[in-house]
Amino acid sequence: MTPDQAPSTNKPAATVKYRPHRPGDLGMIVHRHGALYLEEYGWEDPGFEGLVAQIAGDFLCNHDPAREQCWIAERAEDGKFVGSIMLVRDPDVGDGAKLRVFLVEPWARGLGAGKTLLRLCIDFARDKGYGRIRLRTEGRLEVARGLYKREGFRVIGKDKQAFSFEYESEIWELVL
Repeated sequence: MTPDQAPSTNKPAATVKYRPHRPGDLGMIVHRHGALYLEEYGWEDPGFEGLVAQIAGDFLCNHDPAREQCWIAERAEDGKFVGSIMLVRDPDVGDGAKLRVFLVEPWARGLGAGKTLLRLCIDFARDKGYGRIRLRTEGRLEVARGLYKREGFRVIGKDKQAFSFEYESEIWELVL
């Protein structure tokens, strides 16, 4: 990492490694989504964590390893969880895939883990012959939205999502 690429904070440098999921990882993904969205956005509704748990459970029980994947980023020095991303077939779009459970821990932001996870997902989708990737995100997730835009995703729609609060969800798509 060159000085002009270094994070703007005084975080210690970390080496991040990437791997496919293994037993226990999906539970960590559910836990960290619930805890992090509470800490950063005040999302106390158990429905959000339940949604992430449903996505994780569906993946564990039904995923096709030849066409779907979940990656984990972890600190090389000690295996500490850094982040996650998942690509699954989109049953609503014939040649499409969905990007799910994308998360990078706050302490690891600025290390390039988000960009690498997203590119792993895009490269895998291309390799497997998907024609497009769709995702949902929320307007306050500015860093993630910027990353999606830089990688070529575009907003194709908006709708309302409701837990114990309502927010506008953005639907983004990358044509491969």
